Amino acid sequence: MGNSKKADIIVSVAHAISRLGVKGTASILAAVSGGVDSMSLAFVLNELRKKGHLKKLSLIHINHSLREKESDKDEALVKRFAEKLKIPFYSFSVDTRTYAIANKIGIEEAARHLRYRKIGEIAVSKKSDFIATAHNANDQAETVLMNIVRGSGLNGLHGIPESRRLSVSSNLIRPLLEINKANLRTFAKENNIPFREDVSNDSRDFQRNRVRHFVLPALETAFKGRDIYSGFSRMTQNIASVAMYIESQVETLRKKTIVEQPSFFVARRITTFQKKILLVAPDFIRRELILQEASALSGKFVSIDQIHSMLMESYLLYPSRKIFQFTKEIILAHDGKNITIEFIDFPPDHIHQLDMGEKVMSPVGFIVAKKVKGWKKPQDADSAYFNFDELAGRKLLIRFWRPGDKMKPFGMKGKSRLISDILSEAGIKSERLKYFMPLIVFQDDPKFILWIPGIRSAEFARLSTKSETALQLRRIIL
Repeated sequence: MGNSKKADIIVSVAHAISRLGVKGTASILAAVSGGVDSMSLAFVLNELRKKGHLKKLSLIHINHSLREKESDKDEALVKRFAEKLKIPFYSFSVDTRTYAIANKIGIEEAARHLRYRKIGEIAVSKKSDFIATAHNANDQAETVLMNIVRGSGLNGLHGIPESRRLSVSSNLIRPLLEINKANLRTFAKENNIPFREDVSNDSRDFQRNRVRHFVLPALETAFKGRDIYSGFSRMTQNIASVAMYIESQVETLRKKTIVEQPSFFVARRITTFQKKILLVAPDFIRRELILQEASALSGKFVSIDQIHSMLMESYLLYPSRKIFQFTKEIILAHDGKNITIEFIDFPPDHIHQLDMGEKVMSPVGFIVAKKVKGWKKPQDADSAYFNFDELAGRKLLIRFWRPGDKMKPFGMKGKSRLISDILSEAGIKSERLKYFMPLIVFQDDPKFILWIPGIRSAEFARLSTKSETALQLRRIIL
């Protein structure tokens, strides 16, 4: 533990990048924080660049603005190191706390989102073939242990993958995953590689740090004389091969069960499966499929514990019209025939002014108001016409459905109906979805509903001849 020869780590990384597809013509953008892991990675990759294992190396540092002057010192250190190695350096500052509050996520998650987004942008702009990060064997062990505690699926036991596609043109690689931190510290000392300690790594406020400072030292003591990190590494490699087979079964099940359902609401994050086929599949395959779909819909890794998994299975097996709260952002629902996984967007609560010729985006498509000379009977509910002169210059607004809203529909001879009933008849039965329905109203009388886009228009300002000037309201789906 802690013994490291310069050649051993350089050879290990050389084998890793070769296995991950890096050729002598490749360019790598290395993410460097200033810590011992990433500074050692930068040093090793530069040595390999000089030996012809890759053509171009550049460093990128993201200042998360979390530790004030200490963060600035990290950035300065990485910049000096890049200058010493004579390789390009890019640095960017991000406001992690503001982003975390705005998106209602933790600091660690916010930092990760911002870091990968910026690194991905630079990789594309600089045409880097690979992005390298310094995740090591300790990080892998910590991740696997946290996933076990969470009761995550096979992908959780797989841990941190050695590579993954980050963009159309760039792969993310982690060539230090088989090297433990103690060896990296020894390597840095032997080769006079400067680095800085992040004091936030000592904080017990973060779950990962508690695993790092309490759990792993206890395992090292219990298995004295053994390299527990290589054991985790071998396990994740074995799990990875099993996971590839499971992945193929999950994909086969997905193709068999998925239902392509057109939705009245555009860009709705939802996936629907045939319940009958899904429920005869092995439970662990079904669970992996739902976890994968939930992750894809929410844009981040989703896992649930064993108790929540059992509750989900109970919900799927026994008929219920109620929804199941899968996570804070994802719900499951079934109607007896289909099972639906949906990301919950927050219903819009703002009001838009609808000016002539302006195209306003809504959950059901673009809404456009236009003055037209002459008109013809609309072929569908995506267009509505009203006598322009009778509007007398009144301004229009787009607002969203509220319980109790009523309108006097065209053809009903002045009788009022609840908007909720009209939406239900149009197939929008869920009250949750009704809150996403835009309504066109007058600014001076926002309770008067002129048009429900794509569904129904009001008995108001009717046109009598085809030559009259009309107000045309349209719903456009691109």
